[in-house]
Order: sequence, then structure tokens, then C-alpha cells
Amino acid sequence: MKLRLSYSDGISVVPLDMTVEQLRREPVWKIRLSALRRYAPSYREADVLFSLGIDDPGAKRIVELLQQAASFGVECQVDPDLLRGLTAREDYLREKARVGLLIKAHDASVADRFDEFCRAEDVLMQRPLKDRQLWDAFFMSAMGRSANFSVPGSGKTASVLGTFAYLRERDLVDRIIVLSPKNAFGSWRDEWAACFGADRPLRSLCFHDPEFRGRSTRDKYSTLLFDYKRYDMILLNYESVALGEAVARIAADRALVVFDEVHKVKRVGGKRGADCSGGAVFCRAYRYADSQLV
Repeated sequence: MKLRLSYSDGISVVPLDMTVEQLRREPVWKIRLSALRRYAPSYREADVLFSLGIDDPGAKRIVELLQQAASFGVECQVDPDLLRGLTAREDYLREKARVGLLIKAHDASVADRFDEFCRAEDVLMQRPLKDRQLWDAFFMSAMGRSANFSVPGSGKTASVLGTFAYLRERDLVDRIIVLSPKNAFGSWRDEWAACFGADRPLRSLCFHDPEFRGRSTRDKYSTLLFDYKRYDMILLNYESVALGEAVARIAADRALVVFDEVHKVKRVGGKRGADCSGGAVFCRAYRYADSQLV
């Protein structure tokens, strides 16, 4: 078995002496390299892609596992661009972490940028955010991917909406996709109205609204896939992400993806977790998760 490893929006594994489908059926790949499955590979026509969504230690571990498979007859050709790409990603993550720690510490070096952010929020939000919410929203807008596990009632939803307003004003996102339990849908709509008022009425899509009762899954899939650009907010429960490709495609198109009460996913390696990550890996810039502490 001959494989070429390169860097293309992640780690690309190209089989040189067989097709990708044949590779999936190979005993060495299925059994000896079964540990690779934890990194959620995407099987494409010409290669197997391990997305950039994985952390840097995970990326290095993938390369190690493939190179160690030489004892099973696997020959790996590593392109120089792979090592350069992983090094650049490590530098990027280190810088991202440095900036995040400065924001969390309310460091003086980020004060000017924070003041600019606050002035923008004052214009965008009809109901002003509190100081802690402003810092949270500033952190999320700077990090791109973040999580907030604050206690219930701490204003997480308003902070996310503040982040969304800021990003949309700068033409970085067009809509917000909320994955949550059904009983949280109302609070998102109510919070939108409270934060933005009548100046920005909400256009939302929710398949639990009366207009969708009795509609087939295929019909809902088509609505999600072809009409999503009409909406500011798309509300989906965790079971709905089984719609798969449609969720992944709209998440990839300038969306802020929010996982609300993410502890409902239960098992990281389970089906619901896989469905959620399948949509999230396509979200190149902005992704956010929060949870109620129970």
C-alpha cells in the first residue's frame, strides 16, 4: 500500500496504488490503522481528508500512525508542504492562544481594540450589553472558535448575538445557525427581539413551527438547502443535524454556528456527536459552543 501525505485544508492522504474505496476495504486500513477513525476522516473521490478542525497534537499523531504502519507494508511519501503546513498551523494556534489569554486578562494591550468593539456594539445593539458580556463577545469575535460554560442566566445568548451583530456588520457572516434542544428555541427568538428591537426584525427558520407540521423530511431538507439565505437565524435541534449534507453546506456559507447546551450531545464518539462535528468542520471561521452547568 502506497500513500502520499500532503497539506490541503488539513492532512490529505492520497492512495497511489488503489482507489479510495479500495483503501477503505483494506484490512490494514480497517484494523491496523483503526485508530485514525477518532480523527473523523472524510472520504473523498481522490483522497482521505483529516480536517483542520483537529488540534495540532492530533495532526501530528495522524502522521505518526501512518508512518509507523511501515511494519504492515504501508509506504508513506510525505510532501514537504505537509510539514510546513503543520508548522504554520502550530504558530497560528500559539498566537491565537496568546491573544485569547490577553483578552481574558483584560490586558492593557487590547484596550484600544476593545474600546473600538464597544463603540460598534453600542450602535448595533438596542439593549446594551453589560461589561462582562462585552468582554465575552469581544473574545468570541477575536477567537473564531470558542466555548462558554458560564452558569445559567449569565447572559450567554445576548453575548453571542452581540458577536453575531459585530461580525455581520463587518461582512464576515450572514446568518446564525443554532443547534440546541427544542425548548431553547423560544429564548433565542425572544433574546433577538430584546437585543435588536423593531429595527431588525428576525427572519428565522424552525421546522417545529406550525407551517412545517406534516412536512416530509425530504421537503425540510430541500427548504434548508435552497431557502436558507432568506433567514437571519436557523434553529435546529440536535436530532435535526442528521440532515447531514444540508447542514454542512449552510454552515460553510458565512455562518456563525452555535452549539447551545452542548452537553445534550452526550457521547463525543456517538452518532449525534458525529453529526454535529460533520457540520462544524465545514465552518471555517466562526463556531461557538455553550452549555448549562448541571
